[in-house]
Amino acid sequence: MPDVEREIVTDTQEDSTFEFVRGLQNTNTRRKTEPDLGKFNDYLTKNDEHRNPEKIPVYDLEMHLARFVMNAKEASGEDYESDTFKSIQGSVNRYLAEKKLNINIITDKEFKHSCDVLLSKRKLLRQLGKGNREKRADPLTLEEIDILYEKNLLGTGDPKSLINVLYLNNTMHFGMRSRTEHVNLRWGDVQQKVPSTGEEDLEYRERSTKTRTGVTSESRSLHQRCLKIEVHIDRFMKPFFVNLRFIPET
Repeated sequence: MPDVEREIVTDTQEDSTFEFVRGLQNTNTRRKTEPDLGKFNDYLTKNDEHRNPEKIPVYDLEMHLARFVMNAKEASGEDYESDTFKSIQGSVNRYLAEKKLNINIITDKEFKHSCDVLLSKRKLLRQLGKGNREKRADPLTLEEIDILYEKNLLGTGDPKSLINVLYLNNTMHFGMRSRTEHVNLRWGDVQQKVPSTGEEDLEYRERSTKTRTGVTSESRSLHQRCLKIEVHIDRFMKPFFVNLRFIPET
């Protein structure tokens, strides 16, 4: 029987596999984990606990987490926002997972008490007015958009205003939120279409986003569309016509 040629596959080094996973993690998540973990480690040090979190026995770690949530404050002495502790909990949990500990401080029953303390602390902070998101951005009104066009901050007269109008249109009509989604945009992701209704539109085929990364099958059920017929703004400022004038057909 003739020998069958087999493809020789070499094992990837273990360090490379971890680098591969870290390289595809959300950048903002990685950036946030380190300072969150630093807050928890600072609290441990101030309370005479000098072991790294992964070296602390489960019961002691549970009590440290509970006391941290109950007592920790900003460097200024102010209370943290209500969502901050939840964020720190998630960061500590990610850190422990990276250290290959078979525990989950969010779901394991051994950490129920610290989770109960977290829930109670968030309720208390809400009652104190924390977490009301006073600095959240309000959506632009049509009148405010008009002002931006009048001041040439939006438009097609120069490269900067053109980029601004494309960014605004992509956000309003295609639901693109972050800078990364715009940077990752490629020719062919936005296409001119004529659906069965006969009304021309632009169709956006979404790539990986902050909340839809491709890890699960979750995706938008329909492609985002920008209709040709719109009201209110000048025809040459409409997304459909900006696309036709400045973006080659795909």
